[in-house]
Amino acid sequence: MENPEQFLIWLVFIAFLGAMMFLPQWRARRRRAKQMEELRPGDKVITVGGIVGTLKLLDAEQGKARLQIASGVEIEILAAAIGRKIEES
Repeated sequence: MENPEQFLIWLVFIAFLGAMMFLPQWRARRRRAKQMEELRPGDKVITVGGIVGTLKLLDAEQGKARLQIASGVEIEILAAAIGRKIEES
């Protein structure tokens, strides 16, 4: 590089580009972790595949969850497959 100003401009540009790339991903991960912490057995949830059920068990350590989708019918899914909590109206 010929002069220090050019180096400084490139350094600021690379830092800005890095922040624009990683900051939204970091925020999304943080928001997703907060949603998972708020889930409790008995909550009605929808999976990313569109299955609606009542959460019966959530084991964050093993990454598994159990949903009741009908009376007497329970399925075991990955906890990461839970899309969101359904608010009762």
